[in-house]
Amino acid sequence: MCGSPLGGEATAHDDASATLFKLPTRAGEEGPTEILGDSASASVSTSSQLTRQLSPARRRRAALKRPIDSLAVLPLANGAEDPQAEYLSDGITESIINALSQLPKLRVVPRTTVFRYKGRGDDPVAVGRELDVRAVMTGRMLQIGDLLVISAELVDVAMESQIWGEQYRHRLEDIFVLQERISREISERLRLRLTGEEKRRLEKRYTENTAAYQLYLRGRYCLNKRSTEWIRRGIEHFQQAIDLDPAYALA
Repeated sequence: MCGSPLGGEATAHDDASATLFKLPTRAGEEGPTEILGDSASASVSTSSQLTRQLSPARRRRAALKRPIDSLAVLPLANGAEDPQAEYLSDGITESIINALSQLPKLRVVPRTTVFRYKGRGDDPVAVGRELDVRAVMTGRMLQIGDLLVISAELVDVAMESQIWGEQYRHRLEDIFVLQERISREISERLRLRLTGEEKRRLEKRYTENTAAYQLYLRGRYCLNKRSTEWIRRGIEHFQQAIDLDPAYALA
């Protein structure tokens, strides 16, 4: 008769199926369950290895999204090495430090600490690790007549990479705009979400008189020399600033 029997004698196919799916009967003999179990374990192990390999990349992407909450602003280098312009490079550095220090979400290393690195040309990553901050700003200022040219860059200490770099060209009479631009762009590159009040703090001016402000910067520069003669000169500059703007509280 044609066709496979529905009952009765077992066929060769039945024997083969029974052999394939029978449970092990002798010690040490592996059946399908053990084989499948080993394969599953190998798959999980491979998956775990891939996850571990991807973890640094994932951590890097996550770090690039998080706000940077600590910063050191190193003194701007005096590009022309002109002593007459040093009060400006130091003063603009101080202004940026003071402005960013107003932000409660950001820890800024104070002036007295960062100015120890003035003129040393240290690696910003090494400085950042020494000061325990996540970012370091470095820069150079060049004065050409009435024109100020400032090159600045921001370095991510953990990633050892540059976050941002920019060159600014402003007339000396626009020094307030220059300082505000730098402070604002740093806060943006640090991925800080500022409130309206915090943005206004970055743009706060204590005088609108740029001549008075320059005299104030000269006075600060002299005071930081910490000698009797320099302090006397500093007080003279402060008095001249007040003469130009009697409402100038800082002077």
